[in-house]
Amino acid sequence: MIEDEKFSQALPLAFDLLEDIGSSNYLLKHQLESQIGFIFSKTNSHKKSLLYYKKALKSLQQSTSVDAKQDVSLDVQLMDTYFQIGSSFLRLEVYEDTTEVVKKDSAKFYFRKVENFPSLNDKILDIKGRTFTNLTAIYYTDSIYDVAKEYAQKAINIHKKRNNKLSQAGALGNLGSIYLDLGDYETAKEKYLEGLDLIRNINSSKADLFKANLYANLAWALRNLEDYTAYDQLTKSNEFTEKLRDNEVKRIVETITGQYDVDRVKRAERRNFWIYVIISILVIASLISFYTQRKRNLALKLEKANMIQKQKVEAVKSESQRRILNAVIEGKEKERKEIAETLHDSVSTLLSSANLHLQASAKQFNGDLPVEIRKTRVILAEASSKIRDLSHNLISALLIKFGLTYAIKDLAQKYSNSELQVEIDIEPLPRYPEKFEIKVYNIIQEIVNNILKHSKATQAKISMREVSNNIEIFIKDNGIGFDMNLVDMKEGIGIKQIEARVQLMHGDFQIYSQINKGTAVEISIPTIEVEDQVINV
Repeated sequence: MIEDEKFSQALPLAFDLLEDIGSSNYLLKHQLESQIGFIFSKTNSHKKSLLYYKKALKSLQQSTSVDAKQDVSLDVQLMDTYFQIGSSFLRLEVYEDTTEVVKKDSAKFYFRKVENFPSLNDKILDIKGRTFTNLTAIYYTDSIYDVAKEYAQKAINIHKKRNNKLSQAGALGNLGSIYLDLGDYETAKEKYLEGLDLIRNINSSKADLFKANLYANLAWALRNLEDYTAYDQLTKSNEFTEKLRDNEVKRIVETITGQYDVDRVKRAERRNFWIYVIISILVIASLISFYTQRKRNLALKLEKANMIQKQKVEAVKSESQRRILNAVIEGKEKERKEIAETLHDSVSTLLSSANLHLQASAKQFNGDLPVEIRKTRVILAEASSKIRDLSHNLISALLIKFGLTYAIKDLAQKYSNSELQVEIDIEPLPRYPEKFEIKVYNIIQEIVNNILKHSKATQAKISMREVSNNIEIFIKDNGIGFDMNLVDMKEGIGIKQIEARVQLMHGDFQIYSQINKGTAVEISIPTIEVEDQVINV
């Protein structure tokens, strides 16, 4: 009867048997009291359930004290009774003189007895797995997540060892919920998917319940990861929930039909009335549930649309910033070129002309030049030299005339000194559009400047070649390096600006560095420039 859930018939029978057995038959007493406790638990009379499970424990203890011969089956019954008492405490409503803390502490007291029992019997192992699941719930509700995770993992290990896929999936769901509360949505997603994979091919009411919960929690994790398959998982959860509700309606109808089958004629009207009432309640509940789920689904769709729109706006914003930065850099490079040309073509020419006039004037003194003229010639020569250096720094004359290969070789030679030796490994490159060459040259020059200013390196190497319509650049040094995690430092040494320049040319920029192990920079830039694209919202 208990297996068929005919509790209304089983309970009086159990009480009658309990009254008829002798007071010294403690083991049978224990079994009947356990069954009564189970029936009260199933009918949500948890206070009475706790009372009879405690009586069952007392009877079992008296049985073992009378019969000194103890076997494994008694150990199993003892552990199961401890587990049921602890579970009953958890199910209790908070009544007078009983607080939530008292309930949980009492439950933990009995669960610990199961946990500390040394036997590895398979049935006891099953009880331990269920005990660890309940302990997971206690510590989870108290937000003691580290302990909750430990017990959840213990439960998973036991159920896996026993090949109990349903219980293992339930424990994985509990572990996923812990990670969900901790904000680790990726790990939560992994645990939910692992649990679903275990029971995907199991068809039972309990499996459907687990699937519904796992899909619902997976949907929430995916929603927080901004993964829009969350809506699909929520739909699957609703499907299993509807299936469970349909099964429950069938079970209730069958239970009512069976309960009143003995006196069908007398109770037909009453039976039909109650069936009608229950079905009506379930229909109303279904409609409410459908409306609630529909609201949630619509909210999820709306949130998805808002996020997509937000991403488009961010893309437009990023594109605008890219265009502004590109205009600023091109403006600076154009200005540098114009200044360099002005210095070379105008100022340098004027200084040379002034020097020629001084030379002509010097001939009039027959070799005995005044000090002022000699000093003026020295000053003019120094000014001309500085103008040439300044012009070369602004834009390399070799770059304009001969291209990147010779300009980079000249750059390495110019920056090498007694403290830093700059080596080069450059395959001959063809000529590219002038704007393109200037941008690539300025990127390399900026990186070498950073090596000089910050790295304290004694050796550096510049490698450059063209591969499949891409210029591949590799620059490394043996300097002090830096911590890649310190973003402020990265920004301080101009790496962000260099990276922005490369991205503006639709290239790829990677940097690798460790403290006292030097720094390496890898750059790949397409030689066929990609046309600007406009993003429409």
